[in-house]
Amino acid sequence: MPLPLAAIAALLFGIALTPFAQTPAVGTPVAEPAIAPLVWRLQRIELPDGASRAPKDPAHYTVQFLPDGELAVLADCNRGRGSWVMDGAVLTLGPIATTRIACGPDSLDQEFLSRLQRANGWSYRDDGDLILTSSADAAVLVFAPELLGIVWSWQHFLGGNDATVTPTDPTQYEVVFRSKGRLAVRADCARGKGSWQIDGSAIDLSIREVAPETCGSASLRDRFISDLNEASSFVVRDGMLHLALPMDAGILSFAARIAPDNATPTPTTDA
Repeated sequence: MPLPLAAIAALLFGIALTPFAQTPAVGTPVAEPAIAPLVWRLQRIELPDGASRAPKDPAHYTVQFLPDGELAVLADCNRGRGSWVMDGAVLTLGPIATTRIACGPDSLDQEFLSRLQRANGWSYRDDGDLILTSSADAAVLVFAPELLGIVWSWQHFLGGNDATVTPTDPTQYEVVFRSKGRLAVRADCARGKGSWQIDGSAIDLSIREVAPETCGSASLRDRFISDLNEASSFVVRDGMLHLALPMDAGILSFAARIAPDNATPTPTTDA
């Protein structure tokens, strides 16, 4: 699917344009919108009277909607588990069981849990944030996506010159952002290590160690690693990660995946 330069600019700079939208052919199934299984960090609670409350450390107030219908929650010093079911934009959360540690007088843990439990609607904002709403009290929970704690599987490359590259198996081309700026990469038959840094929307990936395996003539290994090293900016839209190359050269798009042997990440783990 070609991506014109205007669409790349729209994706990166927030212009009101949907770059990947197209009219599906008759009979083509259309994927239902879904909540990506990222770790989502609470940015603020927006109240009906216009006031808002923000946690001191968003990393201590998180939710993760796991693909098996399990909900993982971190509410300050307490951890919790629950269940979730989605039907379009309607969200139903089962009871959330948590530990019972006293987190301190300034903690938002109880308010966060109470409002989260009442959430029955969800959506993505144009800036990539996840929004949970409650019809009971009109409060809004605003979450920002976290790059860590997830496996990012390469879906496609959309170039400014109309080039399109799609891996046969996205799980053969993956990136994992680890704590302390460490990066793990799978590129077809090879695995690599490196580092990552972000500053606002700018990103710098450096893949220094790649196993020397020969993957075959059809492999996208070298191109994938080269494009990752060239990435200069990023954005998360609808739960997908998009890495942009300089000079409108194109965008690498990734979907979030939970590896079967991955434990649910928390702010203190190195998942």
